[in-house]
Amino acid sequence: MSQVISSPYGNFKVRAAENAPPAHLMRFFGTGATNSGKSHFVSSIGKRCLVIDFEDKHRYIDFPDRAPYYVPASLSELDGLIQAMLADGPKTTRPYDMVVFDTADEMIPFVIDGMTKMMKDNGLTLPAYGDATDYGSGGGKGSKGWKLVNDRFSSYLRRLTMAGYGWGLVSHLKEETVSLIEAGRQVERSRLVPMLNPGILRPVQSLSIVKFQTFVRRVSTPTSKDLILPGGKTIKTSGEPIVSDQFAITFDSKEQGAVGLGGNLPLKGTFTLPKFNGWSEVMVPQYNQALSQRAKAPETPNNE
Repeated sequence: MSQVISSPYGNFKVRAAENAPPAHLMRFFGTGATNSGKSHFVSSIGKRCLVIDFEDKHRYIDFPDRAPYYVPASLSELDGLIQAMLADGPKTTRPYDMVVFDTADEMIPFVIDGMTKMMKDNGLTLPAYGDATDYGSGGGKGSKGWKLVNDRFSSYLRRLTMAGYGWGLVSHLKEETVSLIEAGRQVERSRLVPMLNPGILRPVQSLSIVKFQTFVRRVSTPTSKDLILPGGKTIKTSGEPIVSDQFAITFDSKEQGAVGLGGNLPLKGTFTLPKFNGWSEVMVPQYNQALSQRAKAPETPNNE
């Protein structure tokens, strides 16, 4: 039974009942190797999603009802767009419900370059050939500059959430080698991890609700052909298989050596992505199914 929040706490939107956002307002973090279908997939979210395109690649994607995209020219210009979206957040007439940053690893140098210019314009001391990340460096772990960059990056996500938007980030993957103890022996294993520094990866992983990976898998489809035997009898025989590449999405860490997938909901499985409707045909139904599969709180009996 849902608890009724009485005044004055109800005025602060205190809740004791489920209030999961619909799919178009989810927060997600997607990863994948180069050319694994990340951008194509986020374009399938549709016209109420704005893609912030830091790689200037979305101009090459063409299919019906694709998501619009924006290539920022400067950090100050991006700030202006975000401010306009935050102002539109409470309005029923806002044009977008979701913002996707593609890719997060290219967004980092974009933010660093923009903050470097802002720091120099405001007279902050930087090394002659340094950038914003060198500000306040030395004498300790990290630098004040890196903290400013990390905080600015994550502030976009937090402010968009508070304004009522869904958001997503996609990032490239890199391979790293880790040492593990297996059966009492130290062994080295490879795994795929996002190309994000820890100060940015931590808030991205903690704030996102859904985590997934896109990849390309090679599929072999059997074929057959007719073989005419002496006497005219025809039999079916195996032909050359047709080999093709398919884009796929997975929520399971066991696939492709991925780590940290799934998220706060019980999303699981690996699915082929259709050419144009990956979001509506795969993500939305899997998200809704995950919502329905969560354990329900027991009903509280009424004491008479």
